[in-house]
Amino acid sequence: MTIADYFRVSFKKPELSETIAQIIEKKTKLKNQIESCYSRLESIEICNSNSKSADAIILSNYLIVDITNLALSFVNQPSIGISDNWLEKIKIISDEEIISEFTKHNSILTSTYETEEEKSEKIETSLSGLLFSVEKFIFKKNKTQFENPVDDFKKKSTIQIVVSVIVLILALNAGIKQYNKLKPIKTDIAKLYFMNEEITTPIEANLLTAEVNPSTEWSEVHFILPKPNEIKDIKVELIHQVFARFQLKELKYLDENKKVLKERSFQLNNIGMVDNTETNEICCTEDLKPGKLAPGKYLEMESVKSNPSFYVKMEETKGVKEIILTYRYIKNTKKFTD
Repeated sequence: MTIADYFRVSFKKPELSETIAQIIEKKTKLKNQIESCYSRLESIEICNSNSKSADAIILSNYLIVDITNLALSFVNQPSIGISDNWLEKIKIISDEEIISEFTKHNSILTSTYETEEEKSEKIETSLSGLLFSVEKFIFKKNKTQFENPVDDFKKKSTIQIVVSVIVLILALNAGIKQYNKLKPIKTDIAKLYFMNEEITTPIEANLLTAEVNPSTEWSEVHFILPKPNEIKDIKVELIHQVFARFQLKELKYLDENKKVLKERSFQLNNIGMVDNTETNEICCTEDLKPGKLAPGKYLEMESVKSNPSFYVKMEETKGVKEIILTYRYIKNTKKFTD
């Protein structure tokens, strides 16, 4: 079939004539014979791996007959038995390559070996190559003999189903992305994990949450700790939405008397970067990309997936009861005007 035929939709199955039925029956018979040969070969491999060389050699005597019968079946000749001369019988096949492969195997059988283990392994290797050669001869070199409209129909149907599934997945993915791009930004629940010298990674026990709302105006989100605690680093998940644009203005740590213990600004310097030091930095962003970075403005980022986050690393501060983050966020199709 041509490539175009594979994509031509047709639900009508081809008629099963007597000739086509014979081709399919022969192909099925040969496939079953090949499977039996490989099963026997696997048994030989198992015997050799378990140092049962004598058993492997016995099985190999049966396998060479099986492979011979496979080749004879292809040319519609009667099968042979274990006592027949397989090398003479195979000469009925008018293919020099196949006859040569069987002759090579016969030379392996008649060679001298130092141990039975070596002989058994050589025979196994030879049988494996011979079986592969016969299979290749039947189904690759002579594949045109097995071509039929029924198999073509099955192959075409399979390809069309696979292509349809791929197209459907791509369409759904594109639709989801388009939906996310168009759907409005909504109120969210911000998450903040606080860490210190004892707890150095985000854990549920040190999770604080607070509601945040989309707006072009600056807002404050207040994270209240159950009790005053030491805080060094924080991980912030301001929103959990894709295609959102947000800015950070400032961060404050307060004690239980509302006194500011530490603060830092997210204003950009003259080269469009947030001033960071070794012990005071914004880093380790996940599922975020930079937004507009203009000197004198505030740090801007966009979410590329639905769970963006960033870390703020600072010196350890004791007695923190409240964390205030000044923020604002909107759809990424819009821009902050100031």
